[in-house]
Amino acid sequence: MGFCRLILVGIFTEIYVRKLSKVFKNNVMFGASMYYQQGMLDENDAIVAGEDTFNGLGVDFQLGYSPLEDLSLYGVAGYQVQALASSTSAGGIGYGAGISYKVFEHLAFALEYKTYDMEITDNNYKYDYDTLDAQIRFVW
Repeated sequence: MGFCRLILVGIFTEIYVRKLSKVFKNNVMFGASMYYQQGMLDENDAIVAGEDTFNGLGVDFQLGYSPLEDLSLYGVAGYQVQALASSTSAGGIGYGAGISYKVFEHLAFALEYKTYDMEITDNNYKYDYDTLDAQIRFVW
């Protein structure tokens, strides 16, 4: 199963491509995905004065169990890098959980929660980056 999504929400854009997702005969599920993010920060959230845009790259791995043919429950582990207007960068390891249900042969609904412990090493600034995604996946 694979999917691609493009999210455009106000001033935030995320392009997300799942390259691999496989359920094996023993019902163990494995997946890997990568994504690119771009957006603008609210001036109250700007970490560095005058920097109001950010870009991000990330990779996630999913490992879980599929108790029913169309249902998968999985954990997520990954790494993400974010750059603020190319002058300051942050990186962090993340984890989370998800559930996916295949409604039709080529359509699935999913819910994923992820949290990343981010750190800007230049000024020793740490922050959490949390996401909760409700997804419609086109499966091929």
